[in-house]
Amino acid sequence: MIRDHLPRAGALALILVMGGCGDGTSPSTPDLPPGPASLGVSLETRGFGTADPVQSRIITVRVLGEDGSIRREVVGAFSEDPNRVLGPYEVPVEAPEGVSAHVEVEIAGMAGEERVVLWSARSAEVTLLPGQRVDLGLTLLRGGLELQGLSGLTITGVPSRMGIGEVFTAGVSASPDTPGLVPAWGALDPEILSVDSQGRLRGVAEGIGRVVAAAGPVPDTVSVSVRSLVEHIEISPVTHTFESLGETLALDATVLSFRGDTLPEQAVEWSTAPAGIVSVSPSGIARALGPGAAEITASAEGVSTSIPVEVTQIPVSLVVSPSARSLAPGERASFSGRVLDARGSRIPDVPVTWQSSDSTVVRVGAEGSVLAVGLGTAEILAQAGSLEGSARVVVEVGEPASITITPPGGTIEPGETLQLSATVLDGAGNEVPGAVVVWSSEDPAVATVVGNGEVTGESPGTVMIQVASGPASGLAEVVVTDPTAASLEITAGNGQTAPAGLQLPDSLRVRALSAFGRAVPGVSVTWAPQAGGSATPSPSITDASGIARTEWVLGPGTGAQELEASISADTVTFQATATGASRVFDRALTSHRVDITSDPSGDFNFPDGDWTLAMWVRPDDLSGDFQFAFSGAVSAFDTGVNVYLNPGLGMNWGISVRGATSGGILGGAGGGAPAVEGQWQHLVVRRSGTTVRLWSNGNEITTGSIEIDEAANASGTPRLGVRGDGLGDWYSGAVAHVTRWSSALAPAEIAALAGGVHALDVSSGTRNWFIPLGRDPEVQVGGDFTLSVSGAVAGDAPPVDPPSSP
Repeated sequence: MIRDHLPRAGALALILVMGGCGDGTSPSTPDLPPGPASLGVSLETRGFGTADPVQSRIITVRVLGEDGSIRREVVGAFSEDPNRVLGPYEVPVEAPEGVSAHVEVEIAGMAGEERVVLWSARSAEVTLLPGQRVDLGLTLLRGGLELQGLSGLTITGVPSRMGIGEVFTAGVSASPDTPGLVPAWGALDPEILSVDSQGRLRGVAEGIGRVVAAAGPVPDTVSVSVRSLVEHIEISPVTHTFESLGETLALDATVLSFRGDTLPEQAVEWSTAPAGIVSVSPSGIARALGPGAAEITASAEGVSTSIPVEVTQIPVSLVVSPSARSLAPGERASFSGRVLDARGSRIPDVPVTWQSSDSTVVRVGAEGSVLAVGLGTAEILAQAGSLEGSARVVVEVGEPASITITPPGGTIEPGETLQLSATVLDGAGNEVPGAVVVWSSEDPAVATVVGNGEVTGESPGTVMIQVASGPASGLAEVVVTDPTAASLEITAGNGQTAPAGLQLPDSLRVRALSAFGRAVPGVSVTWAPQAGGSATPSPSITDASGIARTEWVLGPGTGAQELEASISADTVTFQATATGASRVFDRALTSHRVDITSDPSGDFNFPDGDWTLAMWVRPDDLSGDFQFAFSGAVSAFDTGVNVYLNPGLGMNWGISVRGATSGGILGGAGGGAPAVEGQWQHLVVRRSGTTVRLWSNGNEITTGSIEIDEAANASGTPRLGVRGDGLGDWYSGAVAHVTRWSSALAPAEIAALAGGVHALDVSSGTRNWFIPLGRDPEVQVGGDFTLSVSGAVAGDAPPVDPPSSP
């Protein structure tokens, strides 16, 4: 057994088996005498682009003597494409005294049970001498050796044009004529035109596709134009006008190929445009939906044809609704006239004119409105073009059938009166004019009634008051009660505004009323704030006028707050708005930088409008450069709000408030607020309108102000104890109760803050956080805001005292 491994990438492994002269014995490596001749056989294929129909192949190399006997046969099995140079393969041949021979090569495969020769080649005669090697180069051609002598091959039965998806079986003719010839087939443009081993061509995509057939030394190639099979679609009828909604039309679509023949199996898709005029089913049934013009389109394989259609409703009838009506004199009714097409669909916007057959009985308006004016019968006539319709109206008054009492009942106190009235109606619900009614009370001890329907309360209880007219009657329930408190009404104090945690300027007042609107004295009223705060007194007692009052101290939160005033029978709700006091933190911070790094509600924004910023400060060292207690700017004196100690004024307190184009500084030449080392001081920065001023310990600094007409919002992080860029002008001291309001506090409110009254309720024992140099870099404060402290740790300290006891 000989293995020849080709050196190229993807080389096939060819196993050559030496056999002895074709005697059918098992393959073996023979023991050759010294110095046998040898053949070096190299093979090259010429397939002209054809493909093998099978993958498993056997290659056979034979060496034949002059008499045609097989002197040596080599067999190899391989499964890769033979379209390459194969060999050279060395074939030893016994030639003790020299022989003449030729070489035959076949590559065959199995197609089912049948052996098919795929390639073959035959050499010219060569002379073999002992110990010598002869190299041969052979060209493998398609088919068996019997096809080597063909001189011509022609592909037959192929059209010049094919449709996508069409299949044609091609044939071949050979010269000389070779019955039963099966050539090798190949597709040169398989993405456009494919071919199988039996010569069946199939259109794949539009374009020019080529196929090749080869047998022996001769090939033939044909080109075919592949295109869509569908050329044109014809729709019948070519146009149509629908005369009523719901009308249907069966459409027929004939699909034609590019050869002009019909394609009855070709599927067609139907569509319409615009929508809402006609619809079309998959089977081509069109239905009128609404008036207008449209197109119906049939499509197949990218080819489409459209026909115009129109829906024009033709009026065929006029229907008046209702068809009959009974009315009482003075009663009104409405009639409508609908113009319909042949299938009963309404045709809109068709003018209808109206008239009465007897205007002494009914009158009719332009829109079909009817008024009954006299007893009798009349026809309501409608006309639309040549179409007419009518309805009958009978005007009559019936006998009393029911009585409506107004009001249907009520509640009064002893001695109080209630006026009732009765309306007598006939069976159609029409009022019977001039009907006589009779009133009565089922229990005069509770309430009495006189002929005009006036009821008077006599004693507590419930009584039915009856009215009758002929066979008709009606009842009204009257309740007589004691004058007890049944409801509350707000008389004063609702809708006020004050800073969070402070008392509203006006008292809250309610009045207790009986069920009939009388003031009730001596009623206990409970007052309950719903958002913290307090009401004093609670409860309180109504006076002789039924009035109870209290004072409301708002809760600590900002925004809308409610207080409920209640008695056992009723509850009313007061509304108030708490301004400012948006809590950020109420801790004292000493030394070093503190950044407000989380501000979820934007409490340190300073928009274009009124606002107030307040804080307690205690400077510990008044020497040195600028010291920033609060900085809401990116850098010193940039856009934002700053509160700082100014060395130019002997370390007095100053402020800067700046927007993008306006603002300024208060604390330079314009003066400032004197600072006292080691003492607490209350500072307020207030913007009212476009003017910003500074307060110290409740007193306005009158030496200057700042004008600004825009927002002073900082784009950076607000900081305590350092200027806005966080890099210098450190503050030495403490800061506490930093609070911002979204309004301009009044001077009296500012003075109250400086006196120790704080919206955050300092009576609860507010404690400081002193932050010296240390470890923990982040401290959570108040649950809503995070203070990032540069190299510091928090610790407890005593409460902050107002300046009266610093």
